[in-house]
Amino acid sequence: MGWYPRKRTRPSLDFDLPTNLLYVCGALHRVVRMKTLQNRIERYAVRTAGGCLEWRGYGLPSGYGRVSVGNKLMLVHRAVWVDKRGEIPAGIQVCHRCDNPKCCEIDHLFLGTAKDNAQDAKRKGRLKLDVLAQASRFRRKTKLSDEAVREIRQSNELHRILADRFGVSRAHISLVKSGKRKISPLRPSLK
Repeated sequence: MGWYPRKRTRPSLDFDLPTNLLYVCGALHRVVRMKTLQNRIERYAVRTAGGCLEWRGYGLPSGYGRVSVGNKLMLVHRAVWVDKRGEIPAGIQVCHRCDNPKCCEIDHLFLGTAKDNAQDAKRKGRLKLDVLAQASRFRRKTKLSDEAVREIRQSNELHRILADRFGVSRAHISLVKSGKRKISPLRPSLK
């Protein structure tokens, strides 16, 4: 007869083990469970009166929730879309019907291009400024008007004199003269 190891049996315990503990070889071990996206949504999302499933976990200042899936950080609504409906094609956005960036309810999400998303926002009255108004908003933040830029580019005066006259630095005058300063973000620079 050969030698056989003694059979270990689980001793009877006077209490029930919690579900996250496992009795193995005479010792208690924690069971490490993989946290699935669904588990995290159940834990960190709350149903609102409007029917949205709002993410209350980590989020960006813009209101969109973030979650790690595998080794990749994703926006929660995009992760939910991939989990429930499949991959998102390149150049396509996951848009909210409910206009709530914290919402991760699959029925409130739809795929669309950036143009579709902007048209949806405009149709619902969320788009405050159209593209041309945004361009004029950027121009108001600049120190030099379009006419001042033209005058600086055509002038033969010293940069120091031009900087004093227009109230900007000599480096800024140099950028304007070299054509690196644009009139607005949406139009090409004047040369």
